[in-house]
Amino acid sequence: MAPLPARATPFILEDTYVRQDEQGRYSLNDLHVAAGGQPRHQPSNWLRTAQAQELAAAASNSSDSRNCPSISSVQQRGTFVVRDLVYAYAMWISPEFHLKVIRTFDAVVTGRLSPAAEPVGAVSGLPAAKLISLQNQSWSLIQRLRAERDPELRRALYAQLAVVMGDLGQAAPALENIGRDAPAVPAVVADFWKVYVQLEAKGVRLNHHRNPSLIAVNLRHFVKAAAEHKLRAPLAQALRDSLRLSRAPRFVDARNVKSGLLGTAIFCWVFEAEPEGGAQ
Repeated sequence: MAPLPARATPFILEDTYVRQDEQGRYSLNDLHVAAGGQPRHQPSNWLRTAQAQELAAAASNSSDSRNCPSISSVQQRGTFVVRDLVYAYAMWISPEFHLKVIRTFDAVVTGRLSPAAEPVGAVSGLPAAKLISLQNQSWSLIQRLRAERDPELRRALYAQLAVVMGDLGQAAPALENIGRDAPAVPAVVADFWKVYVQLEAKGVRLNHHRNPSLIAVNLRHFVKAAAEHKLRAPLAQALRDSLRLSRAPRFVDARNVKSGLLGTAIFCWVFEAEPEGGAQ
């Protein structure tokens, strides 16, 4: 096995963290994501081309690469390649993407920035094992940020990412460039749950669902019950426009359910019940 590199040059490209393995090879899967993730650009398609196979063989036989294969594929981790193959893969995707890769590498490796590149710091002095661990942490956090929509949780994850990226000697990409927050919850949703809790406290049963972990509310039933108890409920149309944005309890679906109150099917807005009943 080749010795671990004393210095490596991880980088962020198009807001995607490109990982390295223990030999300093770069993840083609991450590059694929950075390029847009189109199916036709999958690394496996490129690796089947004669050009890729010939270049990989030449890179593996070069004097500075004989102890480290130019390509490594590991299940669940993906395919990692040496820098020469990164350039070739980028060119196969498009000249524009090729240029972005060249400029990003130039900024990281030389420590200077080309005009079109974003500021990227060079990593130095980190043991390879520590570097790989930090890369994996940052990659995992970025993937979670892409998937997460809750604003509060996204900011907590981003704070963690900023610390990890700082340890790597780089600035984290802007939060708004990594996924996006869910739309703000309208005030009408909070008003709905306030009235719901008040009615439940008065003994009015509004939940039609038989599963205690879910809340199913029929809006006509809700508005009628609020009027009977002289509570000011939001208009039904405003609720129809906004309840899908409810996060606590979280909106699940709007559908017919077999009512546990009526014994027949009724159209309801369905939500996940809060563990302690603290609707917001």
